[in-house]
Amino acid sequence: MTGPDRKVDVLGLHRCSTCRKVVQSLVREGIEVRQFRDIREEPLKRSELEAMAQRVGGVARLFSRRAVQYRTRGLDRRELGESEMLDLMLSEPTFVTRPLVLAIGRNEAFCGSSARAMAKFVRSLSESS
Repeated sequence: MTGPDRKVDVLGLHRCSTCRKVVQSLVREGIEVRQFRDIREEPLKRSELEAMAQRVGGVARLFSRRAVQYRTRGLDRRELGESEMLDLMLSEPTFVTRPLVLAIGRNEAFCGSSARAMAKFVRSLSESS
């Protein structure tokens, strides 16, 4: 049963199979996905990225080094500052670690597809509901 504390918004890409799998897992855990926002169709603003980065543990945590363009552009061969990472995520949504799952009315969030991170997130929602 979903309660007010077991609702989330998910940000990702509709075509991303990882995003779909995480959404399915959340639903199986009894968590209501209130909204799925495709960040390619509805791009993030810098202020949104900065706020989300703070919720997940920093800009570097939100920035995806798995994006194909990370290596294609040679970004793996140099140090990137937070401002540049934010600029890259704004210009190309695949640089955002996906999916990004935000608890409604709470500060909890996680990004990516780590089963461990998702389990910890689900537990945190359950402990306070």
